[in-house]
Amino acid sequence: MTILPRPGLAGGSILLLLAWLGLWLGVAEPPARVPPLLAVLMAWLPLAPAVPSIFRGNRRSAGWSSMAGVFYSGFAVMELVANPPVRLWASVAFLLSILMIGMQIVMIRHGSSQSG
Repeated sequence: MTILPRPGLAGGSILLLLAWLGLWLGVAEPPARVPPLLAVLMAWLPLAPAVPSIFRGNRRSAGWSSMAGVFYSGFAVMELVANPPVRLWASVAFLLSILMIGMQIVMIRHGSSQSG
């Protein structure tokens, strides 16, 4: 079984992660000291600009968004360790960030020849 190198899979994985973070930080467990809308905007800021470019098949955007995904997975691991009430939210965010990184790498390695 092979994973198809479709830009839709890579872009969809980012949208899924951003939607989960929006639910987590905006609705379910908003931060105590930051307004929920600001927390969601801060979480979306690194990846949201890359989404249209990734759906077009731009491998450079997939490259830097996969590097940004490392910070999302680090954030999720820190929340897993430091904040027991949100372990379910953080564990799903961690899995989605790993999935997103993997989909970006598949797109970079096996995607179309468009690079920028």
